[in-house]
Amino acid sequence: FLAVRLFGVARDDLCGDGGVVYFPPGVYRVTQLFVGSRIVLLGAASGVVTLRNTEPSGRNFSGMVASATSPAPITDVEIRNLTFERTVETAAFDEHIYLENCQRVVIENSRFVGRIAHASHAQKGVHLRGCRHARILNNVFENIPDNALALNWLDAVSVSGHHVVSGNVFVRTANGRASQIVVTQSNVTMVGNVFDGQAPGFGGNWIETGAAGGAAITALALTANSVRGFGSLVHDLNGLAAVGNVLERASLNVDAVQERSSDVAFVGNVALGSFLRAKLVDHVLIEGNIVTGSTRDGI
Repeated sequence: FLAVRLFGVARDDLCGDGGVVYFPPGVYRVTQLFVGSRIVLLGAASGVVTLRNTEPSGRNFSGMVASATSPAPITDVEIRNLTFERTVETAAFDEHIYLENCQRVVIENSRFVGRIAHASHAQKGVHLRGCRHARILNNVFENIPDNALALNWLDAVSVSGHHVVSGNVFVRTANGRASQIVVTQSNVTMVGNVFDGQAPGFGGNWIETGAAGGAAITALALTANSVRGFGSLVHDLNGLAAVGNVLERASLNVDAVQERSSDVAFVGNVALGSFLRAKLVDHVLIEGNIVTGSTRDGI
């Protein structure tokens, strides 16, 4: 069991601009790693490197990996082949990765492990705030109590995210209101992800959206995702294409929370014991969907 030491600093380690931090196989006790631009955090291989936070209760964390404070955007951050674990669950706010005001981020082949015991726990897996051009690829999110992945706006400039979320697996074994993915940025594509809610009821929402600075977000694509045991809450959005998703005991729900939504297409989805819903939406296309065994209105 190793305490991580980077550049001779053992606490709140700082990685400057430019370089690769390589982790050989092992378990590393990490409080926080602050990263700048052009930084790669690279594990030896997927599943053999664990970054573990063992801090006691009562402390708030802005991320085991967090962006260094800078007025300029942090660019070109890559995180690959790492497992993040939080061993102590508290009522405090903490996140595995928190990057703010960043551009061109890749998080790939990593695993995020949470603990669900406190109903009010605010632990997130990955939180990108005010970031653009991110790729979240082939990761596993297990039992994150709050939001497994949050793509949130920061200011008027960063309302558009231009993010791709693909090939990830989201697993939750408990009920709760938490959402696996929260989006309050425009231009987000989610393709080929798996959402596995294993609780008897809904394990929260597989997808949730919200307004950005009071304005509806635009251009959300949900394509070829497989969803079981999750609800959904999509609202304040103009431009949704939900194509070829498979929903088992799940829902695809465009609801009215603040304002009307518009320009929504449900095409070629298969809903088993599930339902598709569009409420207070202008301009809706519903074509070629299969809905069977719904416990409420199918469409």
